[in-house]
Amino acid sequence: MKYFYLVICLTIIGSSLYAQRNRLAGVSGDKLYLINPETAETEEIVEINEIGDKRIRDLIYVREDSLFYGIIDSRDEPGLVSIDWDGDFVMLGKLGLPEGAVYTCEGLAYHSGTSTLWASASLDGDDFFSESIVTVSLTDASCEYIGELRMTGRRADADNLEFLGDRLFIDDGMPAPFNRTTLYTLELSVLMDNNGDLTPIIDSESDYQSSQDLAAFSVDKMYYTTAGSELGEWRLPSGDTRNQPFPSLESSDVMTGLAVVPGEKGTTSVRAFSEVEVVLFPNPASTHINVLPKANYSCQLFDLQGRMVRESSGDSVNVIGVASGIYYLRIDGGRLRKVVVQSKTVYP
Repeated sequence: MKYFYLVICLTIIGSSLYAQRNRLAGVSGDKLYLINPETAETEEIVEINEIGDKRIRDLIYVREDSLFYGIIDSRDEPGLVSIDWDGDFVMLGKLGLPEGAVYTCEGLAYHSGTSTLWASASLDGDDFFSESIVTVSLTDASCEYIGELRMTGRRADADNLEFLGDRLFIDDGMPAPFNRTTLYTLELSVLMDNNGDLTPIIDSESDYQSSQDLAAFSVDKMYYTTAGSELGEWRLPSGDTRNQPFPSLESSDVMTGLAVVPGEKGTTSVRAFSEVEVVLFPNPASTHINVLPKANYSCQLFDLQGRMVRESSGDSVNVIGVASGIYYLRIDGGRLRKVVVQSKTVYP
């Protein structure tokens, strides 16, 4: 048994040596998807419960909460919603400032360093120019005014926001006759000092299509979705772009939100598991732990004493009846992954 404890310790320590891999997630209609950034192939994660005809725009993922967040009614009293890995949809509140309303919200970005949600918004009910930056409470959607963006020669309009470290990236798309999308950037510290002057860093003047959302995948690559149901890619700092259709979606199924979900690279096994980016959800779990991508995995769940408490084949592990606590999940004989079980109380 002492050797098993040693294996657990070495595995936990060794896990920090594996580079994290990011995955793209998106929302279209009432479904969440995982997206292969190289091929734009999609895999449905879950159907969103009780969303009705609401359309979610600007998806983000907050790892600390294990939740997706997005905006509904983006141009008519926008509201902040959360979605969990089971598809449960919660309306958190309408965006609003103590001194007035928020009429439009087009961009949403999460700064992990300060655990703060940022949004581009219009505070003027007469137009849809999102030239103001606010922070948004993840609890009740209440907002705090930060500052106003300014662009040379015209009014600012931040269609999408994304953080890459402490730099805020902003894209602004202009249809014909301009037919270009411009990417801007601004240091967080500069914005906090209420200096919102934007300088363009990249112009794309070919095949303009309105971008729906923006997601920073790595230091040199940023993805976006278009109104033409395509996945686009900015290459930084060159500014090269590449668009490709979502092959498994209908052309009318616009991906209105895009988010980066952190994943981890596994170890080698007979199924070449090292090449698969694995997502476990939900974690904590009360009924099942699901594994994506879906496949016929061999799964073993161990407690802290090294006892195997569950074993299954497939892409999920049933944890109903398992006591609350910390466990380790082994998939296809690979390294152990830490999971938390929160058992539900069952009343007679």
